[in-house]
Amino acid sequence: AQALIQHFQIAQHYTINLNLAQWGGSSLTDTSQPIPIGGVESSIIPSTYVPGRNTIFIALGLSLAEAQGAEAIFLGINAVDYSGYPDCRPDYLRAYQHLAALSSKVGIEDRPIQLVAPLIQDSKVDIVKKAVALGVPISHTWSCYQGTLQPCGRCDACRIRDQALIEAGYPEWASSNRPRLFFDFEAEFVDSLRCIPMVVRYKLDTCGVKLKLHHWHGFSSEQRQQLVMTACATPAEVEHYRQQLQAWVEALTGTPANTLPLDPTPPWLETEHIAATVLQQLEERHLPLLSITAWAALNPLQRFALIKLSRPGHENRNFVPALQEFGLAGLGA
Repeated sequence: AQALIQHFQIAQHYTINLNLAQWGGSSLTDTSQPIPIGGVESSIIPSTYVPGRNTIFIALGLSLAEAQGAEAIFLGINAVDYSGYPDCRPDYLRAYQHLAALSSKVGIEDRPIQLVAPLIQDSKVDIVKKAVALGVPISHTWSCYQGTLQPCGRCDACRIRDQALIEAGYPEWASSNRPRLFFDFEAEFVDSLRCIPMVVRYKLDTCGVKLKLHHWHGFSSEQRQQLVMTACATPAEVEHYRQQLQAWVEALTGTPANTLPLDPTPPWLETEHIAATVLQQLEERHLPLLSITAWAALNPLQRFALIKLSRPGHENRNFVPALQEFGLAGLGA
């Protein structure tokens, strides 16, 4: 959500804490229930239905809209491939529109807030095509029932979305082709994000902020996830990332984090010379030297990871697993 807000330069954004998992009733809110991966049956409401979810969300939206003087609420519900959810149907929306008029001051004054669902009758393929035409950064979005920081590619939501992307002519955005956020050697901590993952460390070096582990631990889960997901590549994105991060650190500790000098030509962007620390680490471990061709074939984040995992004076226990994961000619086997 934050990445999309930044992309479209939306002025106001509200985050409302709402925990429907307190009473469960769905495989999305009750971890004891398995997430279905067997496909949607047209005559059965799936276990992923969350009791009252859209009813509650729209009620909150109506409250905010009336308080802000807004005239309409736009919903992303879809009835064509709606997976059996009763609160995604046109008759549900018509009934709720009637309730919205009856239950609000603006409704009594004959100025009811309109509930608009522009995608309700579209196929998933049509939705993809509209998103592309409108400039939506689809690579920043996904539909996954697992609730993790990367789409699983196996649940019904992932499969329906991937099929639509492929049929619309954009297979590169399917979950199986998405760039991975985390490396396999980080698997032990990515679910909880108790350590700072490489994808965030890369952004810290890019924006020049020296974030301490106690800062990271002081951030909320939502803040950590936002630091993982928020783009930090263009000059505007880097500045936004830096300002947001420093604001959080200052709110947490009373002072901003220390800054790092920005290297205009960092070694992980260098493809013609292998970082000296990586070569030294290979030599110390009696591993074959890495060729320039193999080094250049890595992406910047992979090169960054090897550089960080070869720092002198550190245990660097994930250096060899990283080599293996990156498929570097059997190194570390």
